[in-house]
Amino acid sequence: MSGELLANAKLGAGETVRWMDPAGPLVISFVAGARPGHYRLRHADEIIVDILHDRQIVTQVRAGLSQTTLDHFLADQVLPRAKAHSGDFVLHAGAVRVDDEAILLMGASGRGKSTLVTSLDSAGLALLGDDAMVISCLDDRPRTKAVYPSLRLLPDSIAALFSESWTTTKVAHYSSKRRIDVPRPNVGSIDSVAIAAIFIIAEPVADAPINLRRMTVPQACITFVENSFALDPSDTSRAADRLAAASALARRVPTFELSYPRDYGQLAKVREHILDRVKTEWPA
Repeated sequence: MSGELLANAKLGAGETVRWMDPAGPLVISFVAGARPGHYRLRHADEIIVDILHDRQIVTQVRAGLSQTTLDHFLADQVLPRAKAHSGDFVLHAGAVRVDDEAILLMGASGRGKSTLVTSLDSAGLALLGDDAMVISCLDDRPRTKAVYPSLRLLPDSIAALFSESWTTTKVAHYSSKRRIDVPRPNVGSIDSVAIAAIFIIAEPVADAPINLRRMTVPQACITFVENSFALDPSDTSRAADRLAAASALARRVPTFELSYPRDYGQLAKVREHILDRVKTEWPA
């Protein structure tokens, strides 16, 4: 962490930085003192959230900060990390439901994960979530459930994917994404769903065709670890648990690297490739 970023974080007495998001202003620190297991998450100088050992969550916000922004930070950063610290394996992924199985989609920020999830949902595959998914294992079959239901897109994706005018709301003042209010099942009440396949969205290559490549178990495992939530990434014991969970998931679920042109007109063909591969892996 640079000296400038540390200064902006305005750490309090007893705080030790555990992790800083390289892509944003999130800083996670451990707070030494009378309360064991006390962690603090900061979003710049606007939001401070304390997570205590008894799972109590205490928030402080800058005067005038919108409830929308606070809710987004709690849902996107605090809740998934708190669940991971409690022992869940939580992936930064979106998911849709095909019959009684789920398809997971993952990718670095800006790769089009939410756009592809929305495209699949609009084609009749029920949305489970577009950001954080809890992975569990029942009867040796990995299963998934959304941490919370969500659907958020950039304005250009909304214009391209929705022919009607849907109600949207701001996600947060620091994000240009919009939350989409579209009719869909109450996915929060759906039990965990068996995972049929996982697709990792690759960086687009100009003029390249749609391509699916089966990933090796080690490749998939590393990708899962890189895209998992953690409250304290420096905690070696919990890191070992995440690695074990990622390895088990990689061994049991077929995982593919997906590359395709970032052209909205190609999304129908991308959906066909995904569904054809799922049918191949899990024939009816």
